[in-house]
Amino acid sequence: MCLILRPDARNTELFDLLFEFKYVSRSIISEKDIDALSDTALKSKTPIKKAFIDAKKQLKFYGKGLNKKFGSQLKLKQYAVVSVGFDRLFFEAVGGNQLSNDKEQKNEKQMSRSGKPWTEAEEKDLIQKKNAGMSVQQLSILLGRSENAIKKRLR
Repeated sequence: MCLILRPDARNTELFDLLFEFKYVSRSIISEKDIDALSDTALKSKTPIKKAFIDAKKQLKFYGKGLNKKFGSQLKLKQYAVVSVGFDRLFFEAVGGNQLSNDKEQKNEKQMSRSGKPWTEAEEKDLIQKKNAGMSVQQLSILLGRSENAIKKRLR
């Protein structure tokens, strides 16, 4: 969602706002009692981290387009928002600070299992969760692998 200031509001202290929303189903969190988890504990779960990474990637893409269109007049504030079911909501401000961008890229690399060999335990977990009815998209988020890698491994 994007909220752009009208031209007559540009000389105020208001900001243009860009939000990227991601939804994580409660069913893909591997905890029996999600409601008992603290915000910090829940945010540390792989599907939540992956949703934030995806939201930040999308914000970066949209932000570039908005900067191209509006240029220096844009006073953009960006927020990644992740919903866990319809009960819990988290957000993070995403800025242009190079240090925070470097940190985000490092976290993204740590989250990804892309290119790494599958362990026997991962393969068993994949098959078990697929047989339990999880979608390829859910498996991708949970296991930190691309959807194509999941599909290929399931063949």
